[in-house]
Amino acid sequence: PSLQDMLELTLDAVLDVTGAERGFLALRDKDGEVRMRAARNTARESLDAKNPRLSHSIVADVIGSGESCFLTDVNDESEALRRPSINELSLRSIVCLPLKMLCSEKATRPLLFPGESDVIGVIYADAPHATRPLSDGTKDLIGSIATSATFAVENFLLRQEDLERRLAELDMEREIDRLRLIDRLKTEFLSNVSHELRTPLTAIKGSIDNMLDGLAGGINDRQRRYLERLAENTAQLERLISDLLDTMAAANGAGLAAPQIGVDLQVVIFGSRDTNPRYPDRPLVPPTVL
Repeated sequence: PSLQDMLELTLDAVLDVTGAERGFLALRDKDGEVRMRAARNTARESLDAKNPRLSHSIVADVIGSGESCFLTDVNDESEALRRPSINELSLRSIVCLPLKMLCSEKATRPLLFPGESDVIGVIYADAPHATRPLSDGTKDLIGSIATSATFAVENFLLRQEDLERRLAELDMEREIDRLRLIDRLKTEFLSNVSHELRTPLTAIKGSIDNMLDGLAGGINDRQRRYLERLAENTAQLERLISDLLDTMAAANGAGLAAPQIGVDLQVVIFGSRDTNPRYPDRPLVPPTVL
């Protein structure tokens, strides 16, 4: 059965045990607001849970205190008679129980609601007539029903959190794959463009050098200046293409060729006996501290 089926079965059981006429089950959202999730009557019919007419002050008190409320006859409770909702709705009996986060869940999950409250919802039932007094055994039975409802809600929340986590991970993997694809396409595009530019550029550079060397015939000073300017621009473009190819090679893990230089380990370890031209009293290379 779905979570909604479990909530409705819970209300049917509470109505059977208490003798109330209407039952409501509310859960708190992440902001702590109370949202009605199910409403039933003694005929096991679903009621409108969007705009419930019940004692909201009783619900607020139970959520705030975390304690159950059992009123079998409000006429015997002077404090209850002062509540406007009870008089307005002509209620005589009310039962309201908190759905508390289980102890095992408290140890592994942070409290979700403001004020570190562990109440995730309430079961509420009322009637316009007085009901028989509830024995301790009946109260314990109702408490067991509330605990079973809490199990169902907690399992639903855990499955929902796991689903949200899996969806978030899937979205992240898709985004990473998309970025990798974009990066690969960009690299391939730049590599192709660079190679396509380098081939004709080499031919252009060779033709300019041949003309400057007089292999294509004599040139005057004006023509030489134009060709020299073309040669400079061609060399600059060639350097840009080489830099671009080196950058892509480094990004792909090929790395850049580092220049190799010889190092005298004796000088590094023991220092140099040559004098420092700026500071004559100090060695050119100080000894290494090992």
